[in-house]
Amino acid sequence: MRKIAQFFVFLIFITMIILLSIPIGSLPVLGMLLNPYTGFTQNARYSQLASQQKINFTELKEDAEVQYDSSFIPHIFAKNDHDLYYLQGYVEASDRLWQMDMQARTGMGELSEVVGEKTLENDRLMRRIALRYTAEELVKQFEKDGSIEMVNAFCDGVNSYIAQLDQKQLPLEYKLMNFSPRKHKPIYVAVLMKIMAMRLTAMEDDIQNTNFVNQFGKDFFDQMYPNFYESQSPIVPVGTKFNFKNHNSKNDFDAKEISKIAYQNAPLKQLDKNLGSNNWVVGPKKSKNGYPILCNDPHLKIHLPSVWYEMHLVSNDQNVYGVTMPGAPGIVIGFNNDVAWGVTNAGRDVRNWYHITFKDHQRNSIWVDQKEEKTIKKIEHIYVKNKGFVNDTVVYTSFGPIVYDASFAVNKDRSNLALSWTNYINSNELLTFAKLNKAKNLQDYLEALKTFHCPGQNFIFACKSGDIAIKQQGLFPNTPIDKDKFVLNGNTSQNKLNSFIPMDQNPTSINPERGFLSSANQHPTDQTYPYYYSSGDFEAYRNRRINDLLGSKAAFNVEDMKKMQGDNFGLMASEFLPFLLSNISKENQTKYHNELNMLRQWDYFYHASSIAPVLFELWFKKLNEITWDEFQDKKLQFEEPKAVVFLQLLKKNNDFKFWDIQKTAAIENNVDIINLSFVEAVKTYQKECFVDHKPMPWCDYKDTELPHLSQIAALGRFHLKTGGNKHIVNATWKDWAPSWRMIVELKPNRTEAFVNYPGGQSGNPGSPFYDNFVDNWCQNGYRKVLYSFKPSEVKSMHAIYFKPKK
Repeated sequence: MRKIAQFFVFLIFITMIILLSIPIGSLPVLGMLLNPYTGFTQNARYSQLASQQKINFTELKEDAEVQYDSSFIPHIFAKNDHDLYYLQGYVEASDRLWQMDMQARTGMGELSEVVGEKTLENDRLMRRIALRYTAEELVKQFEKDGSIEMVNAFCDGVNSYIAQLDQKQLPLEYKLMNFSPRKHKPIYVAVLMKIMAMRLTAMEDDIQNTNFVNQFGKDFFDQMYPNFYESQSPIVPVGTKFNFKNHNSKNDFDAKEISKIAYQNAPLKQLDKNLGSNNWVVGPKKSKNGYPILCNDPHLKIHLPSVWYEMHLVSNDQNVYGVTMPGAPGIVIGFNNDVAWGVTNAGRDVRNWYHITFKDHQRNSIWVDQKEEKTIKKIEHIYVKNKGFVNDTVVYTSFGPIVYDASFAVNKDRSNLALSWTNYINSNELLTFAKLNKAKNLQDYLEALKTFHCPGQNFIFACKSGDIAIKQQGLFPNTPIDKDKFVLNGNTSQNKLNSFIPMDQNPTSINPERGFLSSANQHPTDQTYPYYYSSGDFEAYRNRRINDLLGSKAAFNVEDMKKMQGDNFGLMASEFLPFLLSNISKENQTKYHNELNMLRQWDYFYHASSIAPVLFELWFKKLNEITWDEFQDKKLQFEEPKAVVFLQLLKKNNDFKFWDIQKTAAIENNVDIINLSFVEAVKTYQKECFVDHKPMPWCDYKDTELPHLSQIAALGRFHLKTGGNKHIVNATWKDWAPSWRMIVELKPNRTEAFVNYPGGQSGNPGSPFYDNFVDNWCQNGYRKVLYSFKPSEVKSMHAIYFKPKK
């Protein structure tokens, strides 16, 4: 009897082993995940590092070492650049391997291999906008200009880390998703550059604009979507003289070229228009210590693991500190002991969409200038987990690839839309950063920017000689006024994107008389600039607030800059609210006396604990909903006018067509909609914005979060107590915010810097360095950088010593 019982216990044991080794749908292999020796518990244990390690690699040329400071920032000391980039790859992989892997898979259109069918449409989109193809072309450019050496060294370092991984060290996400790391290739570095361009150039509203003109006419369009906003404070100071002319003979645009198609469900998911960045610099005369001070805080989608990876790279040829994008060599934003630089997005429109007419259903040719022009077809083979390969045919035309057609499910109107994009033109943005890392002076900075084409960026600069500069760098179309705002007919070669502004004539300012420079995604110039550029997505408030603050004092120090980066003043609210309050009816003044008093007494600051901004934001939201009810057509998409334009329309037009509410019999004017929206806002406020009979503070209403990239809730941080808002210097919203704050003072002997970001160095949720910077970041706090010249200056908590393996 006992033998029978033992047999059944043994049978159950074997059955459990088999069952726990089988993946169920998208769930992980539970045996692997729960195994106490190799499963998720080891990820917590692995975060406890020894004080020292010694590793030998055959790929190294000379001795090198990595010293980790108390914030877990790696300081890599190598004698040559090959070893430096090799160890950068090794170190980044040790902390962010899964993140690097998933970013590469996203750009390559290979997410479905490990996620399954739910990411298939994303993979198809990435293939259709040709990110994979452009990455292949960029690798060829790496080989042509020699930057392939740094890329190969970096990839070799990543792969050396992968090669020594055992199951217990495998990042948790691999165990949860049941797949293994793959070798890092140069094309993955290239596709990361292209992802950056994708995320920062999807600014255009061509489809929405086309729908608007076709439904409401060009006259209304010109009023509601002007090329220049009022009250701008451009990047290049007003009055700057431009010593060149626009020699493009194509200076007229025939509106007949606008497509007449009513585009349903504008297919391409637009970039969040609230993304942006701030940077500014003061020269020696505006600095209390007499040294240039440069500041930068890029506003991006925030998540865990963090957007950026902070590190210090030292070789015989460079000593650079800052942040990099996990998965690529070099420093993207940072400083060395001679210069500092930062970036903000240019917001320029560098993409055109074309309605394509094929000769027949075979799509082997299109009509251009009344002539037949052959197309090229490329079959994309996309592997989908648990399903096998799915094939997708992408048609390439001389205008660009057909991104949307009858076979792409999200395109309800079944039209053929081709994308033309400066990202398809060869350049090498990685080389720009490699040169900036080693820059010594103004000329080095200007030389480094020459290979940077896409995405357009505002590169701000300072050096110890006292020079300060800003240049809007990129390859920008030279096009007739308004021609880039609409879906164009792809039946004439004149519509192609093939004329560009000479890059040496891009907006630039060096050592201006006022002693400071800044950018915050606003217009780059005043209207005297010889070239037309579309409004793209220019911000109208942060830039003015920054320039007002920089012009308000004779000189600044680092503490002033910290306060500026955390500034919560709402310039948009300060301009909107007085006008709105002046139009409140007597009836509403009596009925909503308390709410109106709260708004009248508000100082326009969006502090975490503030109450008034909740009601104002509700009012502004309701005002937009009521005003632009004509845009609520579920079949078509339209873009609402910018807030700065909206206010001018409200002030100047009592009886504007769009003030009238479609569903009512009355004809409303501007005063009517102001009052109606206020009443609706108060009702919502009283119903939804009180907790235990206390008004909800701004931080709870905004509810900033740091979700994990996998969307696994347990791995994220939520309900962060932060101030700030859209259109505010401290541009912190729901899931986008200042992703890196940096203040650099270029002191004579040793550069000083203060930094922080929302997250931590490690991508391992079990590590104490996974999110250890978050609380300080929420309070606009900073860490002083440990900028060293030799390893002994680092108060190391962990060190790795590397030697060449003979």
